[in-house]
Amino acid sequence: MTASPQPIRRLLHGTSMALLATALSGCISFGGDKVDPNAKPETEVSTGAVRMPAGADYRRIVLAEKGEKLRLYTQVGGMGDPSNEKLLFPAAVARSIGVTPVQIQTRFRDTIAKPKRYEVLDNTRSVVASESDYLVEAMFVGTTQELRRIEGGVRVVVTQVRLRANLVNRYDGKPIWDAPIVVVGETGGSTGDRQTLLPGERESQPEVQNRMGIDYERAMQRAFDRLATRLDLSLRPMGKVSSVDGDNIGIIGGLRNGLQGGDEMVVFRADKVRIGKDDELSNMRAVAALRCDGVGSATSQCDVIRKDKRYQVQVGDFVILTDHSATGTRIEQ
Repeated sequence: MTASPQPIRRLLHGTSMALLATALSGCISFGGDKVDPNAKPETEVSTGAVRMPAGADYRRIVLAEKGEKLRLYTQVGGMGDPSNEKLLFPAAVARSIGVTPVQIQTRFRDTIAKPKRYEVLDNTRSVVASESDYLVEAMFVGTTQELRRIEGGVRVVVTQVRLRANLVNRYDGKPIWDAPIVVVGETGGSTGDRQTLLPGERESQPEVQNRMGIDYERAMQRAFDRLATRLDLSLRPMGKVSSVDGDNIGIIGGLRNGLQGGDEMVVFRADKVRIGKDDELSNMRAVAALRCDGVGSATSQCDVIRKDKRYQVQVGDFVILTDHSATGTRIEQ
């Protein structure tokens, strides 16, 4: 005997309606849980010791209290000139791709200024070094470019640019680093990071020379980026705690001093001592770490994201940019 189709249709119809009702119920429930765009995200606070960054300098706290940004004066010497360096392309190519001495000076200045944490000056803007707080003195100390043969008769361009630099306090003429640093920009070390010459291509061909010039430009920019990262770590913005409301901390320091939204700061306690003619910080103790989403012009609002249970943040404590934020604004090419 064949079963009647009516009960089956009623069962399917009932099941479909139940599924539809469930789906609509889910949609209605989802639609009712609206996200408030003005709601402050919950901040998770961890506990434990806090890393104290290097490079704290009381002068930068004074700059924050004045609402001023650090001023750097940059100068580059011994600039790579194809006429006297071991490069594989002529001066005409250098001019066409933007690596003449004047263009290199501008590129160096713009690289350091990229994260907008300092005001960067140089001699292309009719200013003098005395208008700055620090001098960045850099010099090309070696530039080489060669062709290396790999499998299949293909040759690759290998370029290396060496840059020696020092950071000097303009007020007392003393270097900030223990010794000048040397940074190296290189290309050609791996597949995907190479300019290649295929069998039959000659290094005297204009297109090949242009590619070798571009390779030099990339190596030079990498040296500039690495030096700029060292500066970011040595001259990071600082400030001072101005208010404490639980885990919400107000600080002196904002956009004028090079802070940016989302920056993380370390709160630390220190003694101020007089050494020679200058006030210096000693006995520094990290207290907490902050994230500053409310960065204003001269002051900022921050939330505690890590705290050392041995201490409580107090008005008058100092703040300094973390390693993470100091290096997180640059992307090495």
